[in-house]
Order: sequence, then C-alpha cells, then structure tokens
Amino acid sequence: AGRLSRAGYVRRLPCATDRRQVLVQLTPKGEQFIRDFQSVIRRRWEDVLRLLSARELASFHQVVTKLTASLQSTL
Repeated sequence: AGRLSRAGYVRRLPCATDRRQVLVQLTPKGEQFIRDFQSVIRRRWEDVLRLLSARELASFHQVVTKLTASLQSTL
C-alpha cells in the first residue's frame, strides 16, 4: 500500500475503532486507473473473442459457465 499511496492511487486512513489498523481507500486517480484498466481488458477480450465462430463462442460460453459454477460451489 505504501507505493500505491506515494503514487496517489490510494490513501491510508487511521481506523477510528482500532489504532493498530490502517484503512486503505482508492483515490479518484486510483478509481480512474481501475476504469482504464478494465477498458483495456475488455477490448482485449473483444479482440480475442472476435476470432471465434458462433459455434466456438457458444462452446466457450458453456465451458466458462461450467467452470464458474464449479468454482463458486467450492467457496
């Protein structure tokens, strides 16, 4: 959290109920970084998925759905 704080992405706040704890909160700069990063990831996925046929995309969706359900059941 130290480097992120120095870079302006998060701010460290003292905990009101426990002085041993420090709360970490995203700054507006950190929130913008997250939005920008998500946008880049979304565009990359769109580029990759565009290479698949409709049939391949449907199969991929089935696999991802099955994996997601399996992972959620183990939590």
